Amino acid sequence: MQVNWREWGKEAFEDARRREKPLLLSISATWCHWCHVMDEKTYSDPQVVERINRDFIPVRVDADRRPDIDRRYNMGGWPTTAFLAPDGSLIAGATYLPPAEMLRAMEAVLAGPGGGGRWIRRPPEKTEIDPRAADEILAEILLAYDPAYGGFGRSPKFPQPYVLRFLLEEYVRSSQDELREPLLKTLREMAGGGMYDQVEGGFFRYSTTRDWSIPHYEKMLEDNALLLGVYLDAYMATAEDRLLEVAKDLCRFLLGPLRDEGQGVFYGSQEAHQEYYLLDGGKRAELGPPPVDRTVYVNWNALACGSLIRAADVLDEPSLAEEAERTLAFLLAEGTREDGPAYHYYADGPHLPGLLEDQTALAGALMEAFQYTGREDYLQLAEGLIAWACRELWDDEAGCFRDTQESLLEPVWPFMENAGAALALLKLAALTGKEDYRKRAGRILESLLPRWKDYGYMAGELASALRLYTEGSITVAVAGPEMAELARIARREYLPGKVVFPGQRSDEDIALICVGELCLAPAKTKEELSQLLCRIRKEPLRM
Repeated sequence: MQVNWREWGKEAFEDARRREKPLLLSISATWCHWCHVMDEKTYSDPQVVERINRDFIPVRVDADRRPDIDRRYNMGGWPTTAFLAPDGSLIAGATYLPPAEMLRAMEAVLAGPGGGGRWIRRPPEKTEIDPRAADEILAEILLAYDPAYGGFGRSPKFPQPYVLRFLLEEYVRSSQDELREPLLKTLREMAGGGMYDQVEGGFFRYSTTRDWSIPHYEKMLEDNALLLGVYLDAYMATAEDRLLEVAKDLCRFLLGPLRDEGQGVFYGSQEAHQEYYLLDGGKRAELGPPPVDRTVYVNWNALACGSLIRAADVLDEPSLAEEAERTLAFLLAEGTREDGPAYHYYADGPHLPGLLEDQTALAGALMEAFQYTGREDYLQLAEGLIAWACRELWDDEAGCFRDTQESLLEPVWPFMENAGAALALLKLAALTGKEDYRKRAGRILESLLPRWKDYGYMAGELASALRLYTEGSITVAVAGPEMAELARIARREYLPGKVVFPGQRSDEDIALICVGELCLAPAKTKEELSQLLCRIRKEPLRM
């Protein structure tokens, strides 16, 4: 006897309405230990299975494959166990439930009023853009910082790459030691403790303890791709050798167990397997590695591409950029629909087109590729993805993006994804010179700023976008016979908000550095460009 799981879709909801039954929504993930436990214990219990199949419409989704559903119904972790009315409104929910508790929960839902009211989502309020909000978010980050072990909060501790990136940006802008110390201590402690696999490389998803000693052992492509970018940029800003070692190790990890060398793509995650990770290298080989989720997520692959392209410059390994371009070629050929949007994942074909995070992440990777190669088609493709999102997902009343077009779901204007969209729009504005992109980013900021206190120190990505909007991007345009080398010098210097524009052919070498309409005198040699970039590090330009 087993649960007769259904796919999320119109048919399941129509069946629930016709039979007047609530839906049981299970949200799980391949890497989630307690999801497997609930399958083995609760969803294999004969009484539970019989009750579910008789009185509910059971629906199961994967959290990674359907982030739009996870975003709306997650009860604070995985597995999520949610009970829905036939109109999709939430009746009740929990996370892991052992068999006895599951039976009691189902009894309570069936005995209740049957829906508990509509789960209403209202468009976010808007406010004027106040640059001081970035200072307030920085203060929240420093307040959450753990001076004993690094990181933010106590336990469990997550790596928080967007918080670390904003902290890095603020340190480079100000050169304040009070920002350098929390940044470097966190990066060192994470890489030196149990959060990092000291044998095979790669960060685990989070630490269950304050001192990073006992991790939750799954490894996620998203986390490792983002952290690679943070370690690379932190190395460029501080010249700390340990950060460079970790970045090299992360490249090896990404191109190891999570890489499909044949297709040139990255898999989504590697399962938690405590027994395996507590062994040394030799004994691990005897046991065999934990299973890998072979789903190809477009947004996570795009994040990996962007970080590998940066690594190609920092590590002076062009092969890393070549690997990233192979991945981009697959994503564009197999993970993007002909009429515009990127899909969310690929597993025996592409699935779920049109989520906001996939459009902005892939556009971001294409912009990195344009800056590295100078290929204008990359920039045009990035514009196409953003144009589709602006056309199909933009909510003019709310002043920001919806996350999906799907009609079965109540509209949601996600905070984190819109912060990422604002950053993508600002970068695209800098690379194309089109003010409309910057104006739209400003509208997103107006929409998100009233909500940042709900996220506290975790609003780091919003703070990055706000700083970039108010202080402006640094554009380095290069041309001439030595254009490739000039561009490489510009890319290797870490400056927050910097973009590099490989220009038109010219008989004379030239590099022009601007913030908005404010430009420095052109550099005509590699040495002059290096000196100017160093000067900007010490005396930042302002619009």
